[in-house]
Amino acid sequence: MNNSRHVFVTAAGSFAVTIESVIGAIVSGGSAAGAAGTLYDAYKDANSDLAQAASYIDRI
Repeated sequence: MNNSRHVFVTAAGSFAVTIESVIGAIVSGGSAAGAAGTLYDAYKDANSDLAQAASYIDRI
């Protein structure tokens, strides 16, 4: 067996894909997506507040 194939087989054998690991990856991805959505909503709210504050300053 050539060296790169041996390295691949060794690395692939050390990582077992189980249904638990797949479900865990999906749940982690869903949590990250939820956090990203929450962060984006907070950004939009902050941006709106800053625009409103700038509008108030312009009126002065």
